[in-house]
Amino acid sequence: MKQRFKILTSFVLAWTFLAIIISGLGLYLSPKGRIANWIQWHFWGFTKTEWEQLHTVFVTVFLIAVILHLFYFNWKPFLAYFKKKKSGIHHRFELLTSIIFFIILLGGTLWEIPPVFSINTLGENIRESYEVPKNEAPIPHAEELTISDFSDKVLSLPYNEVIERLENNGYTVSGPDQTIAEIAELHDVAPSLILSVTKGEQDQKVEIPSYSGYGRKTFNQVCSELELPVDLAIKRLNQAGILDINGDETIKIIADRYNQSPTEIVNILAGE
Repeated sequence: MKQRFKILTSFVLAWTFLAIIISGLGLYLSPKGRIANWIQWHFWGFTKTEWEQLHTVFVTVFLIAVILHLFYFNWKPFLAYFKKKKSGIHHRFELLTSIIFFIILLGGTLWEIPPVFSINTLGENIRESYEVPKNEAPIPHAEELTISDFSDKVLSLPYNEVIERLENNGYTVSGPDQTIAEIAELHDVAPSLILSVTKGEQDQKVEIPSYSGYGRKTFNQVCSELELPVDLAIKRLNQAGILDINGDETIKIIADRYNQSPTEIVNILAGE
């Protein structure tokens, strides 16, 4: 019976490990939550929220299976890796190498040292690529607003006029307390489309910017790549209310200080 349970645990480890890899890839490629929810981002048919839920469940089951596999079925063989039959530590080279590898991964991540941290840099660049005005909600978590509040706070239009525009485009609203997210889900569209319909916009394309990947480059590096004089770049940022520019600071640091995205900063530098 124990042997069958051990085999079952091994199969569970294999399938959950595969699921963790796939769900982790989905989360790695996903935009930030505020954008993912607004444009109804999907990867292989699942939203970011669904990928997060799947990842959490499979990681939990995987950890339980790992604990059983290591501490219940293989604890004695595992200890044998450390001890010789008489005395001393067995497999010293493998043990020391694994510890060094762990320290390299830990230090490379915490101190942002490539090539270890390049994994995070690539992920950050992918997330930044979604950060264009077309994909940004007019206010944070606009999809959570009721249609009544949305009409007032976002559109500055009478509620009845907004409802009329939606109905003319085939959208039904059950009442003023229905949220934008609920309306979008009911009609299987992105919340951003609700805004476009009520504003009378027709172009619903999700654009990927040409200025992605600049977040971890310094201000001076970006100016050089854009062939933009530093004085002109500083002037453009100052006109946008962005002051105290340090040429050695990354675009991400500057953007975070002024509550903007790196893409928005680069768009300002490019004169857009």
